[in-house]
Amino acid sequence: MFASLARIPWLAPHHLATIIGAIGDPCRFRSVDAVKRYLNIAPRPMPQTGDLDANGRPVQIWRFPANSYEMANGQKRLVYRIPGRQEVRKVGYLAFENLMMGQKRHPDDPFVHFYTALRATHKDRTRKLGRIRWKVVAKLVGAVYHCWKSRTPYDPAIMTTRMQVAMA
Repeated sequence: MFASLARIPWLAPHHLATIIGAIGDPCRFRSVDAVKRYLNIAPRPMPQTGDLDANGRPVQIWRFPANSYEMANGQKRLVYRIPGRQEVRKVGYLAFENLMMGQKRHPDDPFVHFYTALRATHKDRTRKLGRIRWKVVAKLVGAVYHCWKSRTPYDPAIMTTRMQVAMA
């Protein structure tokens, strides 16, 4: 099972081991959304804005967890104020960078297709790369979680189908 997940071309084995180690026993989570919340890679609701939508319901804004910086010894240092697994967020960031650099070498990878589709929908918005990054990382964690929990090998064809459904 681990060997099949290692077939994701842009995911290093130690990145995969970090994600699997952070998930631990997958049976303790009820859904993939619970895993994403635990790892702090899922959007969280902000306080209500006071605005109402067309149906008269309060508008709820979702955003990804924000990080902050603090000064230490005259240098800015990134500090994660929201609980979660920092190592998974760091690994997710590095894995996404590997995906972006290697997307031309692996054009048939389902995660590359997902990334390019998200980029196409946000092509006029230059500041949306962060959201795209965490959506791709969340998909990656979801794939690892499902393979790990069901003990099935990773299949790129199934991932392609799931991602096409998610984009529709």
